[in-house]
Amino acid sequence: MAKAALLVSRASALFGAMLLLGCAHPARELPPDMSNLAPSQRLLPGDTTRHEYAISCTELNAELAKTRDAISHIEAQVRGAQAENQSKGVAGILLFTPIMLSMEDNEPMKNRYRELDEHRERLLRIAQARQCPT
Repeated sequence: MAKAALLVSRASALFGAMLLLGCAHPARELPPDMSNLAPSQRLLPGDTTRHEYAISCTELNAELAKTRDAISHIEAQVRGAQAENQSKGVAGILLFTPIMLSMEDNEPMKNRYRELDEHRERLLRIAQARQCPT
């Protein structure tokens, strides 16, 4: 009986590990390192054609604050989802493997976070290039 329980627990752990590996996503591509350039030369080719490039420093700072707040909100949601999924994973491995099938993978939230993060980086590059006070 103990051998059967051990076999079931190992199979559950293996299944859980395979599920976790299947849920992994690659990190987004980072912008090139331009720290050796002057701030006015750190713009990416598409930055000067974006609408953010034409707005004033005050509007740029307001947009940065709004973007940071939106990112903070999504990060809080992600932390909550991570905690919930971790507890489901532990319960699934220890108690009932099908519970793990209820784990959520919120693709729209991840995409929105990625968009906001890229927007924030673009705003920061433009603000630095234009020497806006922050």
